[in-house]
Amino acid sequence: MTGHISRRNFIKLGTIAGIAVMVGRLPFTSALELDSDNPKTDWIGQNGKARYRWDGVEKVTGRKNFARDYRAKDIPGWPQKQSYAFMLKATQADRTFEGIDISILGPNLQPDRIILQEDLIRDGLNIPQDTSMGKGFYGYNVLVPKGDTPPIIGHPVAILIYSDFDSYSTAQRMLRFETSVVKYGAVTGTKPPANYGAARYVRIGGETPLAPSLFSPYQDSGIKGGFDGNTPVWPPYDPKHSITIPPVIRKDRGGGFIQALHQAEEKPDSQERGMDYARAISEEIEAARNNPDKFILERHGFSQSIDPCAMEPDNCNTWYDSKTKTLHILTATQSPAGVVNAAAELSNNNKHFPVENIILLTGSTVGYGSKDYSVFPFYAMVASFYANGLPVRMANDRYEQFQMGMKRHSIEMDVTIIGDRKTGKFEVLKGTYNCNGGGRENLSVAVSHVAVRGAQSIYYFPKSDLTALAMATPAVEAGSMRGFGSLQSMAITELMVDEIAHELNIDPIDLRRKNAILEGYPNTQGGVIAGDPRNVEMLNLAAKHPLWINRNKNKAEYDAANPGKLYGVGFA
Repeated sequence: MTGHISRRNFIKLGTIAGIAVMVGRLPFTSALELDSDNPKTDWIGQNGKARYRWDGVEKVTGRKNFARDYRAKDIPGWPQKQSYAFMLKATQADRTFEGIDISILGPNLQPDRIILQEDLIRDGLNIPQDTSMGKGFYGYNVLVPKGDTPPIIGHPVAILIYSDFDSYSTAQRMLRFETSVVKYGAVTGTKPPANYGAARYVRIGGETPLAPSLFSPYQDSGIKGGFDGNTPVWPPYDPKHSITIPPVIRKDRGGGFIQALHQAEEKPDSQERGMDYARAISEEIEAARNNPDKFILERHGFSQSIDPCAMEPDNCNTWYDSKTKTLHILTATQSPAGVVNAAAELSNNNKHFPVENIILLTGSTVGYGSKDYSVFPFYAMVASFYANGLPVRMANDRYEQFQMGMKRHSIEMDVTIIGDRKTGKFEVLKGTYNCNGGGRENLSVAVSHVAVRGAQSIYYFPKSDLTALAMATPAVEAGSMRGFGSLQSMAITELMVDEIAHELNIDPIDLRRKNAILEGYPNTQGGVIAGDPRNVEMLNLAAKHPLWINRNKNKAEYDAANPGKLYGVGFA
């Protein structure tokens, strides 16, 4: 089954959907998870300090192996010849897809095979909905069916397979920017899927930070929201507006907030109490507007959609060996278990291509989250069943990665902080964090929860009311980029803390010291950090740094010597 590949380099995961699954790493001569390229060991000194990055030499000399570097002929046991595939994608998401026209290629550059969604439906090869990640996690169709409106900009509409590289490469370049190839029909307006998630987390602290919370998500429950169109609704609401908690966030993707959301299903009375406290917080904010002893700062923040620009774009080599009924996969992924589970569910549902074994090979990769439960391998997997027994290589270039590669969530934030003007102590944090998940759900719900969890940054808030929204839009899907939502939410909080310091004429580090979470203090979930977070210690060190101490003097000197330029030192 594995050709010349040693079984010792594989982990047998057992069976999934009745299919035997094995996972291994590249290259085959090394089974070391840490070190797939055998660099020298002098990267670290006897004192335990690194001299340079352990894989640095291999990277700069081109000897570090990535999945993208491999072709079928490089993989023991695979055929020497292979085919190549690329996708045509919808660039309009407000009108129906009505087919493709590739007559511009002429008779000599026509593909060996064109795959449309109708072919996949006929053969039972559509996106599985019964995966461990939940219904709709990977979307609902591999390709857009004729007559349907694409749910997402950049959604593939066809796969073209070529048996020789030159024809493939020439055709791909000819079609890349040709707007007449994908045909559209009636304008329908955008048709993204239903919104993915709405949740609210309210905490009311006790008389002191160390006293038990009167109400907290961890102790009581979160508040499970729903939607009326794009408007979030909160209990009590009509059941038709409710949403189902995706199975994926039952994993370790959202900490105590996720546990609190599940408690909400079991504690409807707690949700009602939480809503009462949320209304009380809103009333407190309104009262602060007319209280000269309070400061109140309200800001709207926005973090744009960002492409992670990983060094290695999405790629996948697949080979369906009908003789042994084995689906071979070599892909760049951050979630091998996700790939084999998806492959098993896809294969289990198909009608004409029996699969009894799945062998997944993974190499080194760089993803920043963009290859975490990516939909990309689905496209190479389905192509392999139509490639006449040849392995298929599908690999994004930079333009294609921009078209459909997962992005960091764009988040709109409405945030309010109130506190005591004399002491500088924070009292309330209220925020709504609206995450644009694009047209596939992926990990959007979990990201929205982590954004809310991180919104407090390092500060203690006696009262908080935080809303997490994961919205479906026609934008390119967003997933688990580095920071996982908290980068976006913390940034606006830190900007607001600086603005409050300026308004109160308090040193920004002093204001942070006054409000830093200390050992034993609960966070906005009502959970207590294990041990001393050492926030004050780090703030004290920063306050003594020459860059901070001399910031005003340096600014005055620089601005005077450099007309038209500005110098500044901030802190977060």
